[in-house]
Amino acid sequence: MNISKNFRFCRSTGPGWYGMAWVRGSIAIAAFAGLLAVGAQAFEVAKTSSGAEIKWLVPNMTYLVNSGGAPAGYATAAINAGRAWDGSGGKFRFFYGGTTTSHDYGVKDGKNIVDFGSLDSSIVGQCYRWFSSASGRLTDTDLRLNSTKPWGGTGGYDVQSVITHEMGHAVGLADLYGTDSATRAKTMYGLSTKGDTSPRMLDGDDMAGIRYLYRVANGDDLTAFNRTTAQWFIYSLSKNDVLYSGKAWGYAGVVPVSADFNNDGFAELGVYDQNNGCWYVCNPRNNSIVLYGVAWGFKGAVAVPADYDGDGYAELAVYHAASGNWYIYNHRTAKVTIVAWGFAGATAVPADYNGDGFDDLGVYYPPTGSWFIYDLRAKKTLENNLQWGFAGTVPVVGDFNGDGKADLGVYYTAGSRWYILNRVTKTTIASGLVWGFSGATPFAADFNGDKVDDLCLYYSAAAAWYAYDLTKSYAFMIGMPWGAAGLTPVRGNYGP
Repeated sequence: MNISKNFRFCRSTGPGWYGMAWVRGSIAIAAFAGLLAVGAQAFEVAKTSSGAEIKWLVPNMTYLVNSGGAPAGYATAAINAGRAWDGSGGKFRFFYGGTTTSHDYGVKDGKNIVDFGSLDSSIVGQCYRWFSSASGRLTDTDLRLNSTKPWGGTGGYDVQSVITHEMGHAVGLADLYGTDSATRAKTMYGLSTKGDTSPRMLDGDDMAGIRYLYRVANGDDLTAFNRTTAQWFIYSLSKNDVLYSGKAWGYAGVVPVSADFNNDGFAELGVYDQNNGCWYVCNPRNNSIVLYGVAWGFKGAVAVPADYDGDGYAELAVYHAASGNWYIYNHRTAKVTIVAWGFAGATAVPADYNGDGFDDLGVYYPPTGSWFIYDLRAKKTLENNLQWGFAGTVPVVGDFNGDGKADLGVYYTAGSRWYILNRVTKTTIASGLVWGFSGATPFAADFNGDKVDDLCLYYSAAAAWYAYDLTKSYAFMIGMPWGAAGLTPVRGNYGP
């Protein structure tokens, strides 16, 4: 095993260098990858001399904090630094393991320690790493901030900022250098300035770096649609790459209706014209047209495409809220199904509520928080006036516990609270869980690819994405930038 050091140099005035690295032992100097460009993202990762990426085999690290002699709030700063990386949308997690009295910095003991102690006078903070020179597998990291340096305020270095940067080294990221403003804005930028707290907040490139090293499984993509320009913006979390940026499909005023219309296992780009009831669907993987100008709908009806007959193809469907009627069209067989299920003021929420592989007809009545669900395949009522919700809530349906059945979820906009019920067992999954803020749009999606829907938010004003894993009780995406202001979030997995 070899030891890799990452440390910061800091002059007595002005900005300081940090992040140089070497490997002791058989390797004279650690090899770093060149700048990696993933779509519009840029970052650097550490590599061994043989070219292996230096990273943890299991995507998590439990650390202990020794606050002896450190500024007040040292442990809290470390916890917040770890949470910043946890919210990047990747698989890696920092776990706070409590306090320790150990000052065994740089000792290979299987303990990852964050402490405060003496370092070379030129160093502000340092990350000491043990890893295999052959595989790059990390086994031990220690972080230390220099006790001889000034901390806090405008005349000292910011504790949380420095720890956040050093935690980037702990996962396998390297420093970035450059004079351009874009590089200087990154947490992993290799210079530090007294009083600078900006590294606390990860840049999109910092997030891309940890997602590259610790990729998520193939789940839903971050997808946003511009209803004015009819452009699609799709980012793959599993690939850590841009799939489409400004791809044109549709025209001004249409609404996005992504679904699997051709039974290939992935979503297509679909739009619906609410004025004339026409559908337009494109397969973005080969740029082929699936449907073009198919008229199924009318003014006043909302699009609700889903697989109502279980054949693997999403049907064209609309719901007319004024009459409560559903109009379903199988675009392959031309079969038409019209069902009265709903009433004025009810919101359509189709989903597979019983796990039989067929989407069911569901409506939610916001004033009373009542649900009405109909099994179209078996032609029977599943729920009739089941109360779950209250005035001021909006429905957010998804499989939040991974049992293969859609759960009843509502989001209270005024209080940013989630309430989720297992419809089958009538047990509460979440009650009053606070996750959100004013102006955020709630929806369900599986962004981490674990086959369980997450509590998701899209803040259109800042083009920022948020996701909370309910089964593990943590937020794994916090403020991830993607898209542009004023876009509409769309759920979909657009393929390998």
